Amino acid sequence: MIINAAHDFGFVHIPKCAGSTIRQQLREQDDLGGKFYHTMTLPEIGRINGNHVPLYLLDSHFPDDMARLRAVTSYAIVREPLDRFVSAVAQYMRSHISEPAELTTDQILAETDRIISSVQADSEQREIRNTIFFRQVDYVYLGDEKIIDHVYAMEHLKALIARIAERHGLELRGDSTWNPTVTYRVSGLSQTLKRLNSMSRQVLPQTAYVALRDLGIRTLTKKGVPALETALRQSREVRAFVAEHYAADYELHRKAAATQVPA
Repeated sequence: MIINAAHDFGFVHIPKCAGSTIRQQLREQDDLGGKFYHTMTLPEIGRINGNHVPLYLLDSHFPDDMARLRAVTSYAIVREPLDRFVSAVAQYMRSHISEPAELTTDQILAETDRIISSVQADSEQREIRNTIFFRQVDYVYLGDEKIIDHVYAMEHLKALIARIAERHGLELRGDSTWNPTVTYRVSGLSQTLKRLNSMSRQVLPQTAYVALRDLGIRTLTKKGVPALETALRQSREVRAFVAEHYAADYELHRKAAATQVPA
C-alpha cells in the first residue's frame, strides 16, 4: 500500500494484479515510509506479507493507516480470476516447490490440488498464509462498504498510469512490467537472477535498473509458463474451484473491465 496525502493519492496492491508496476515506482513517494513493503508480524496473526494486507486487517491492526487511506483518492487494480490464480500458482511453486517448467503435468496438477486444499482450509479458518491467493474483494471492500474509490481492470493499466500522472502529478513508466510470470531459458538460473535483480535495484538509479531488468527479461526468460497454464486451464477441477471460490472477484473484475475508463 502507498499513501501520499500531498498528491491526494492512495494505492492498495492486490497480489498478482500488476501492482508492482505502480508500487515499485512510487515507493519513494510513500508517506508511510515503506511500512508495508516487507514481511511483518501481527499480534495473534503471525507473519504476513506486508505488501498485500487486506482491508479487514488494515482496519483492525492499522486503524490510523486505514484513516489515511480513507482520506485520499484511492486506486486498485483487479484481474480476471483464473488468470490471477494461474499466475499465483506459478509464483507459489517457484518459491516453495520447484520451477514449474521443470514439473510434469501430473506433478503440476497434484501440487495445485494441494494448494487448493490449503486455500480452502485457510479461508474457512480465516488463516493468514499465502496472501497471493486472497480474494480481490477483500482489498476493495470492508464488509459491504466499498473503500477503494477507483478500481481498474488490469487490461486498463496504461489508462490508470495516465490518470495518476494527470490527476495526481506522479510520474510513472507505463512501458514496463515489473513482476511478470516467466519461464527461465536456462534451468536453475532463477535464484541467481533474483539475487542480481535485488542487488541492482538497490544500487542503480531507477532508469538504469529498469533498462537492465527489461533486457534480462527479454534475453533470459520466456513469457509465461505454458505447461502450467495449459494444465490448469484444461483442468475441470481447477476451473470449478476458481469459479466458486472467487465468484465475487469475477463480478468485481467484470464491472471494472466494463466501466468506461476515467480520463
